[in-house]
Amino acid sequence: MSNAEKMAEVVDRLTELVESTGTLPWSRPWVSSEIGTPISAVTGKAYRGINHWVLGLTGQVIAPTEPNVWATYKQIKAEGGQVRKGEKGTTAVLWKPITASEKDKAAGKKDFLLLRTFNVFHWTQADWATEPKERSRMRAQSSSECVA
Repeated sequence: MSNAEKMAEVVDRLTELVESTGTLPWSRPWVSSEIGTPISAVTGKAYRGINHWVLGLTGQVIAPTEPNVWATYKQIKAEGGQVRKGEKGTTAVLWKPITASEKDKAAGKKDFLLLRTFNVFHWTQADWATEPKERSRMRAQSSSECVA
């Protein structure tokens, strides 16, 4: 699969999610707090770039009232969990700048961007041995923020 095809897949998925919500494109149906920000269940880091949009909107479709926490299949397995049968992962992308060494530059090679894709699963798509750390932290935060 070429890079152009991978990016087309991401754009198609994003378009599908926007169209499936049934809302006008200029309205904001997603949660605009930290609860809506997609983060890694293992590292606690927020996803950036196109991943922020794709995972943010996908999380609102999968589980609109739950924290937007994601993990790869390997990360879920390492935590003692298992992705449920039939669940589909969401494609995320990683752009990594590769700097050519001085030797490579002398040979005419240039710096370039490496594109990697990987599948992640929303935390609700898996059975976990223990609740993900970031899910627990976000639940505690959201309950303290929702005091009337």
